[in-house]
Amino acid sequence: MFKHTLRSFICIVCVYLFKVVTFAADAQSEIEPYIEYETEPVDMRELESLYYAHGVTGASASPLSDKYIALTFDDGPHKSYTPQILDILSEYNVKATFFIVGKNCEKYPELAERIIDEGHEIGNHTYSHLTNIAKADEGTILRELLRVEDALHELRGYRPRVFRPPGGIYNATIDRIATQLNYTAVLWNVDTHDWKCPPSPRIASEVLNKVKPGYIILMHDYVVGASNTPAALRKFLPSLIESGYRFVTVTELINMSGTPEE
Repeated sequence: MFKHTLRSFICIVCVYLFKVVTFAADAQSEIEPYIEYETEPVDMRELESLYYAHGVTGASASPLSDKYIALTFDDGPHKSYTPQILDILSEYNVKATFFIVGKNCEKYPELAERIIDEGHEIGNHTYSHLTNIAKADEGTILRELLRVEDALHELRGYRPRVFRPPGGIYNATIDRIATQLNYTAVLWNVDTHDWKCPPSPRIASEVLNKVKPGYIILMHDYVVGASNTPAALRKFLPSLIESGYRFVTVTELINMSGTPEE
C-alpha cells in the first residue's frame, strides 16, 4: 500500500514539474522576440546615420523655451496598450514617436492609421523585431526595413524617416543600410525598462529623475504581461508639463538640434 502511494505521489510530482517547465518554455518563447538587450559599444566616429540626443542647441531652439524632449514607444501596435497610450497623449496634447514592428502593424493596421491621423510620428523598428540584428547579413536587415515601409505605404502612403534597431544594437553594417535608405537611426537617453512591467511609480521616477532638455525617452506600447506604462504616463506627464517641458517628435527634435552627431 505504501509503495503504491509513494509511486503515485512521484508520478504526480513528475507531471507537475513537466507542466511547469513546459509553461516556462512557452512563456520565454512568447517574450523572447521583445526582450531588449543591452546596447553594444559603438564608435560614433565611424557612423553616418546615428543621432545622439545630447541637447537642443540648433537655430530652431529658443533660450526661453528650450526644454524640448521626445517621448518614444517601441514594439507596437498592441490592441490594448496602444489605444490607452494614444488616449492619454491626446488628453495632455502630447506628440510622440512610435517605432513600430511591421508584423504588428499588419495585425493592427487601424492602430497604425490612428497614430498617423493623430499627428504622431512613426519610425521603423524592423518587421519582426530582429533581436539578432547585429549578426544578420545586409540582405536580411534590408528586407526587414523594407517590409515595414511596404506595410505603412499600403495604409497611408507613409514613409518613416527614423529607425531604431531592436535592443539599441547598432554597428557599421546597420549604419550602412540606414544611410542607404536615408534613415536617421535613433537610440535614447532615458530607458524606463517598462517592458519588464515594473510598478508605475518606478517607471515615472526613472523619467523624472533622469530627463533633461533634448533627451529621448524610451518606453513601449507593446509588452508581454500587464503593462504599467499607461499608468506611469499619467504620473509623470503632468509633472513634466508643469515644469515647462514640451514634447516633440524625434524628427522635430533632430531638426532643432542640427545634424546627427559627428
